Amino acid sequence: MLKVNQYVSRDEERGKVTYAFDNCTFSGNDWGDEIPSNTSDTPVAPTTPVTSFAGFVDVNANAYYAAPVAWAVEKGITAGTSATTFGPDSTCSQAQILTFLWRAYGSPEAAGTVSGSEYYALPFRWAQEQGVISHSLAPDSPCTRADVVTYLWKLAGSPEAQAAAFTDVSANASYAKAVNWAVEKGITAGVSKDRFGPDSTCTRSQIVTFLYAALGK
Repeated sequence: MLKVNQYVSRDEERGKVTYAFDNCTFSGNDWGDEIPSNTSDTPVAPTTPVTSFAGFVDVNANAYYAAPVAWAVEKGITAGTSATTFGPDSTCSQAQILTFLWRAYGSPEAAGTVSGSEYYALPFRWAQEQGVISHSLAPDSPCTRADVVTYLWKLAGSPEAQAAAFTDVSANASYAKAVNWAVEKGITAGVSKDRFGPDSTCTRSQIVTFLYAALGK
């Protein structure tokens, strides 16, 4: 066994510690190893800096949704949940998805009368006129994966597409054609090889990723 004679140096920027042995030196970057007791200097593990992207402290530049978030902000589709947060893991509500879609399509005026003064009142009326929804709105209800592909599919003109092989999407489901189209267009590949997850609730990061895949490329 080699005997450590002295502790030589520490490079904190690179996380490297150097020791001198009998006839050689050794440099390593394992911060978990303690420095020999014959030295009073102790390496300090480097802290992970808080990273941000598109002005949001909760969006890492390496996240799968980073580019969609940046695109959504640039297009005015969303400004985040605050001046510094996007809320990527927050559930996306029906009011939010309709508002996102309305903004993504240029924030058009509605042809008919808009009822209400809520932020989603105009988007809701526009969605009705576009045939996206035909029912009353439960604004705080979560948007599901089936919902978002259905809305996008209808806005695209309800095109036909080759059937996708998902065990949890029956051929007669109201959203089946929308799922087929979304898969064919590369908007989504499902939650696994054979499952689409139609009833899974979407987060804000997932929603902007859907929109980016459908409208941003």
